[in-house]
Amino acid sequence: MISITAVKSIEYYTQSEHRSESLNYYSQEGIAKIVDVGLGRGFEDKSVTEERLRELAREFSGRTRLGFDITFSAPKEVSVLYALTMDERILQAHSQAVKATLERMQEDIYTRDRSKEAQALGQVYVKGQALAVEFTHLVNRNQEPQIHSHVLLFNKVMRETDNQLRAIEAQKLFENQKLY
Repeated sequence: MISITAVKSIEYYTQSEHRSESLNYYSQEGIAKIVDVGLGRGFEDKSVTEERLRELAREFSGRTRLGFDITFSAPKEVSVLYALTMDERILQAHSQAVKATLERMQEDIYTRDRSKEAQALGQVYVKGQALAVEFTHLVNRNQEPQIHSHVLLFNKVMRETDNQLRAIEAQKLFENQKLY
């Protein structure tokens, strides 16, 4: 199952309510990695610290929105099976499903071109290249088995026509949410 939610601030991922003595839900070392959603800038598969996450947020978030939290949840039965067996193939399958879905979502990432030339040609929407950070968890906040990944898709994407960072046009992502 996939859900998409707009996120206004980096504090959603760093605030203290997501932390306890035993668990830093989003900033636990090794839990987050950068994933490439078309914006190949040498980032992919690098671990993300809280400090690095804040740097990326400054560079890739808009004035009013950080981006979108796309949550990929495995069925409860799969999560329980993993908790009982610790079979790494289950995690690999979840990871492959997330990657394949993000590759498909990349087709729906657009930004706007507000230039007079683009409007005259009817090319208001232009393909964009995005960057995201993936947080994979094996349990929910209540410490119950639940394999799920939060993918923070940053609000700014690189417009393919001129390599400028511009706000994402997310309408297609929401329209196709049930298809992914």
